[in-house]
Amino acid sequence: MSIPKNHHYLSQVLLKKFLNSEGRLNYYSKSEKSIINKEYSRFDFAESFLNSIISEEGEIDHKTVEHNLNKNFEHGFNKHYVSLFQALEQNDSSLLIASIKYLIKMGIIGDIRTPEHQIETQEAIFGGLSQIGSIGDQVFQQELEDFLSNVSRVKNKLPVDYKELTEGIEEIMGECIYSLFIANQNDFFFLPDNTSVVIRSKLEPDIVLNGEILESMSRPIATVIFPINSHTVIVAQSAKICPQENHGIYNVKSEVVANYNMMFLDSSRDKVVCENPAYLQEFISNMV
Repeated sequence: MSIPKNHHYLSQVLLKKFLNSEGRLNYYSKSEKSIINKEYSRFDFAESFLNSIISEEGEIDHKTVEHNLNKNFEHGFNKHYVSLFQALEQNDSSLLIASIKYLIKMGIIGDIRTPEHQIETQEAIFGGLSQIGSIGDQVFQQELEDFLSNVSRVKNKLPVDYKELTEGIEEIMGECIYSLFIANQNDFFFLPDNTSVVIRSKLEPDIVLNGEILESMSRPIATVIFPINSHTVIVAQSAKICPQENHGIYNVKSEVVANYNMMFLDSSRDKVVCENPAYLQEFISNMV
């Protein structure tokens, strides 16, 4: 069996929904300040061995994280994607919600999969460990040095169980309000290179102790905004924020699409993909 070397941080199954009619890829890069139109390649939005980890046996494991992502997020994506639009045609709300619940999982972990997030997390944790190690005894310093030397063999030094992480985030969000936003045929939602926009909010009430208010400082993920094709965005928002709201389907005007696209652009690590190059060019010229 071949070893998976090309590891995507933006799932191909999603990215293909944003290719143009010729199967080409259009995107804008903030760092290069340019629009690129190119032939789509399986190497787009991927890095070699990005998800390779050190196994419990101390060996380099190229497969486990990739298998986790495929099994729990990507394998069933197209099935639920088709079911969502069938539910729209049949006006089947229960099937619609079930499909959104599955699809939104990919949006929840979107930014966490990016190389940038991986580096930021590792720098924060290893920086703290280095400070602790500098004041620890020789045994601890040697163990830390051995650990850092071992994980230096891979990019993914702090492997995440994406299924477990997603379930934990969903549990914290609790009951959610699900919405579907549909653009007209002349407007096009962007796809950010980190998949989605997540918004953190205060979900738990403050605690009153001895007459004093202890503010809850926790700001977990509370809203996920996830484009699943050029004309459709799904949103999950914790009901703890807006308990009076109901699930809904909305046809949105051009200015609303533009507002979402600016949000996708601002939150992206560097790039946003757009199916229509003319729309992308006009948006960048007028808004950036």
